[in-house]
Amino acid sequence: MTAHTSLIVDLDDAVRRGSPERRADTLRRITDLFLGAADRFSIDQIALFDDVIGRLIDRIETRALAELSRRLGPVANAPERVVRRLAHNDAIAVAGPVLAQSARLGEADLVEIAASKSQAHLLAIARRQALGESVTEVLVRRGNPYVKRNVAANPAASFSAASYGELIASARGDGTLAERMVRRADIPPLQFRALLAQATEEVRARLIAAAPPERHADIGDVLDTVAREIVDGAGKPRDYAAAIRQLMLECPNGRPSEADLAQFAAARDFERTVAALSLVAEVPAELVEQLMTAARLEPVLILCKAVRFKWPTARALVQSRPMPRASAQALTEACDDFNRLSRASAREMLRYWQRQPSGASR
Repeated sequence: MTAHTSLIVDLDDAVRRGSPERRADTLRRITDLFLGAADRFSIDQIALFDDVIGRLIDRIETRALAELSRRLGPVANAPERVVRRLAHNDAIAVAGPVLAQSARLGEADLVEIAASKSQAHLLAIARRQALGESVTEVLVRRGNPYVKRNVAANPAASFSAASYGELIASARGDGTLAERMVRRADIPPLQFRALLAQATEEVRARLIAAAPPERHADIGDVLDTVAREIVDGAGKPRDYAAAIRQLMLECPNGRPSEADLAQFAAARDFERTVAALSLVAEVPAELVEQLMTAARLEPVLILCKAVRFKWPTARALVQSRPMPRASAQALTEACDDFNRLSRASAREMLRYWQRQPSGASR
């Protein structure tokens, strides 16, 4: 460890009196020393490198920090605190390499960064070799279309039902996102059906072309089912009683969860969506149907706010209505309205609806 000792002796002088060039050179030499035997260092020795490099980071220019991040990103046992500090850097040139590669970052680190940093930071995270549901939930909620496309294309990403619902809602206006989702080997049948059911004929053709050959038969079955449902359901009044009974048997305590609602909405299963909302909100199903098919979006937003649903679920419900899809501008305005709406006001309106008999119009 002679070279190590020499660098430690030189470190204080570099930090206190060294020029930016000298500090960068010292950092490079320390990094060289670490990388030269990284697989042989003990935990205590790695902790020492963590301390030494950490003392330099605050006084190192962005270019040198970016180089450090590129070198440490692929190293499985890189100094942990250093990696975290690099990952939280506002400059994507510094944060990007470790965000995309470092095994030293846990889910809690990634969630925190994804919730607060730039779209470029989210994009780097979206390309990691492993992504849990808590991370993808933030990426899907905050990410721009480019981030969503990349996380959907990442075979190592796992998604919750709510995140799948949000992605499918976004895919209505983004054929590229829909193509990337249909290529996923792990997409559940319900979400797979929802992708195809909502797509235009042009987008369906693209999805068939993009899907693996082994899924072509499934696609044909889904499209046949969708076509039959359209024909069978035309002009036929809906009966929610059977759907409500089934949900009461399937769901814990007879009450569907928010994730259940997100799944039904994503699949555009209007009957189960209305039945589930009826159970959750304790409002007659016939009234829920009228609220869901109203010309304006406010009734759906009020229902969702009153039962503590989050915006991604509210958006999925809005988009699942059996009527022309809301435009991007309408969804933006609806999101603003949803965020401004107080839960107290929504609960007051819900109590009014709960007092209405079946078949009431408002």
